[in-house]
Amino acid sequence: MAKIIMSIGRVSPDKRPQDAIKIVRIVRKSVHDAELLWVGGGSDLLNFQRLRGEEPYLNFVGQVSNKWELLRRSHAYVSTSAREGFNLPIGEALLAGVPTIAYDLPVYRHVYGSVVIYIPRFDVDAFAEAVIDVLRHPEKYKQTVEEGRSFVSRSYDSNAVVRQIEESIANLLKGHSMMANRTEIQ
Repeated sequence: MAKIIMSIGRVSPDKRPQDAIKIVRIVRKSVHDAELLWVGGGSDLLNFQRLRGEEPYLNFVGQVSNKWELLRRSHAYVSTSAREGFNLPIGEALLAGVPTIAYDLPVYRHVYGSVVIYIPRFDVDAFAEAVIDVLRHPEKYKQTVEEGRSFVSRSYDSNAVVRQIEESIANLLKGHSMMANRTEIQ
């Protein structure tokens, strides 16, 4: 059975799918049954889908309706983006219990803390080493996977988000009323 390395995102230069391809090529030297599964559309999708003819382990499948099933069957999740906002697919991968590896973008540390395996930006060799380790030694990452699942379900469920919004509004109102009081005093 193939070892699935999954990524979700638009197939475009800022998502750096070419890095994912380089990483999987390196990984396959040690883990011969590794395959890339990239889910998502984009203007460059057809160009990347053509690679499958020469390298059948590179799967750019476009949009799918069974993303969660594919995530649960994957062995590693990778994010090779050059820049991001929240990056919801990382949270989805963590929630699905998949070890997640990403370039070290400041936003990821802010949003996901220590439950992601961070790689120096654009270091495909270090990235490939981390993927190889995850594929060969999944037991080493069980605790991180469980922490990731727990972190996402605790931090980003609808009740937690509502509480965070309410706290933000309350803090804004406190700050506003404090400013109003300060103006009156002066």
